[in-house]
Amino acid sequence: MAMIPGSVRVARFGPFEVDLRAGSLRKQDRRIRLQDQPLHVLAALLEHPGEMVTREELRLRLWPADTFVDFDHGLNNAINRLREALGDSAEKPLYIETIPRRGYRFIAVVESASPPVPPAALEETPAEMDPAEPISRTPTMQTPPPAAPGWRRVARPFGFGVASVLLLTVVILTVVLGGRSRVPPPASGVYRSQPVLSPTANREALEYFLRAKPYLGLAKSEDNEAAIGLLEKAVALDASFAVAYAALADAYRIRAFAVEPHNQVWEEKAFAAVQSALRLDPNLAPAYVVRSRLLWAPTNHWAYDRAVREARHALELDPNLPEAHLQLGDLYNHVGLLDRAGDELRAAVALDPFNTAARFRLGVNLLYQGRYEDSLTAIRDAQRFNPSLWTFQTSFALFQLGRRQEATERVTEFLRRHPSDPGGLLLSLQALLAAAAGDAATAERSIRGALTKEAGYAHFHHSEYIVAAAYARLRNTALAMKYLQQAADNGFPCFGFFERDANLDGLRGEPRFIDFMAKQKKHWEHAKAAI
Repeated sequence: MAMIPGSVRVARFGPFEVDLRAGSLRKQDRRIRLQDQPLHVLAALLEHPGEMVTREELRLRLWPADTFVDFDHGLNNAINRLREALGDSAEKPLYIETIPRRGYRFIAVVESASPPVPPAALEETPAEMDPAEPISRTPTMQTPPPAAPGWRRVARPFGFGVASVLLLTVVILTVVLGGRSRVPPPASGVYRSQPVLSPTANREALEYFLRAKPYLGLAKSEDNEAAIGLLEKAVALDASFAVAYAALADAYRIRAFAVEPHNQVWEEKAFAAVQSALRLDPNLAPAYVVRSRLLWAPTNHWAYDRAVREARHALELDPNLPEAHLQLGDLYNHVGLLDRAGDELRAAVALDPFNTAARFRLGVNLLYQGRYEDSLTAIRDAQRFNPSLWTFQTSFALFQLGRRQEATERVTEFLRRHPSDPGGLLLSLQALLAAAAGDAATAERSIRGALTKEAGYAHFHHSEYIVAAAYARLRNTALAMKYLQQAADNGFPCFGFFERDANLDGLRGEPRFIDFMAKQKKHWEHAKAAI
């Protein structure tokens, strides 16, 4: 039974072929429609062919901890839809075996390959990469032999996708077992195992790094705390582990801007860790992504030009690094370069379809373009990335669609469960909902609550924008303009969104708004010219 390596795009079994990056399933060249959840289940099973994947593992894969869902019913439905697509049955399985009350196992022979890409496709599909194209090399790595046909090198020793987790699992098998990998030999000549580069020679440090990977990029306090604790142990065991330092820097950054924004120690730790990573490996692309994120922050006065340069440098070092495309897309989103942001975010998702942050940011991009239904579809399963931001953005999309009752219920439930409301995001949205309903007293009360929540929270500019929208709905031009200007000055000069958001329509004839938009357009043109 062959194990599917993370860098392989296409897996084949029986008459079926699944493209794990594109998210498509085909049977003898005929595309079979498969929804996201069954596809996620299939991907999880294909990552461990012949091994049981527990129901709990699938639950964590499909639904974040804060999602309200009948898990057993939902998973059973996903399995049934997957079996239906494959023409399989639980009684006489050809592909998916049920392990009663425990989980499922993929039992068919799996073949995998990275098919050659025609030149035209290379021009149009940024997800593809040259098999022989290296990225960064840490001091603990050795230069591998030249790539042979059908072999692919490790492209990203540090990333947030499922593919990289699986790839590093192969690394740890190779390192911990002293080079005697117990992965079974391939079932056919279609698959060849790939050369693997370990980012550290320290077995225990690598184990801690691997254990941290599921928590990287997540803003829930317990997830972030787990990432920091494990990565600190990794770098303590190997002070030359550059990749772990870069990951630790990003975990510290999340702590600083989203979890404990009142504590400046975390931001200082983030800068120190990213400098350690770059001192060890000046060509480590993920470290430049983290530095870009640190620059695009309130404490650095939203240094857009410098942040863009750092993200671009990361792409120069590794054009196929999803996190670099994601960071550029996020920067372009905030300054209103929505078309360019969409391009970068689609590239990130194409490279790593299971990157929750990339899918979330793409959903935000669609929201800013006024494509609210598409936005909800894109981020419906991205809650674990940042539950507060996810609830905020999805509720805002529902409101924009006129589904105010649904939006109100979602906001109310979140505030009931999380009254701390980091950054006042949900309180500001509660104010907008009240203002739209003509309830000025509730709107003012919610605004006052939201404005007490700043405390260094990196996303507070979104709260300021929604407060401005609420005041625009209440026909209070002076306060609407005050908070609109603050949102723009504090990291959200999103001219492309300001132009189309109907919540600001009551301001469009006002001289102050006309002057504000003229200035924002100049900033937008500068940002566009700097691309």
